Amino acid sequence: MAASDNVVRAGFTPKYKDIQTLTTMLTYNSAPADEQKMKPLKFKNCPYSTLYDPPIEEFSVVRTELNGQEEKMDGIHGPSIIIVTSGNGSMSGVGKELELKEGSVWFIGAGDEITLKSKGKMVTHRAFVEV
Repeated sequence: MAASDNVVRAGFTPKYKDIQTLTTMLTYNSAPADEQKMKPLKFKNCPYSTLYDPPIEEFSVVRTELNGQEEKMDGIHGPSIIIVTSGNGSMSGVGKELELKEGSVWFIGAGDEITLKSKGKMVTHRAFVEV
């Protein structure tokens, strides 16, 4: 859900439920599930990274899966956070090298280039917005 002061409720709450307004906002598209799923794309020139780019402006996600390799990523024109969902390794950029371990979360500033290196298998997810 994008940031908004507007919420239309339809259930699971004791607050006011505006079902009529909600049903006018819905779109109904019949298609098999495979046609409705978001298609992953390659992320820039990064061989180990996959881009998930939903049809919204607020954010995109890059999944990087390394197994003893390293992945250099050019700067993105906006802020991002990176979450290590499995494994461990390191991230270098802006003159620093940081230890990455499962569960760690890091902020990456707009325009900062980074290099991810894994010790064995490591998976990261990076959410970003390009401004």
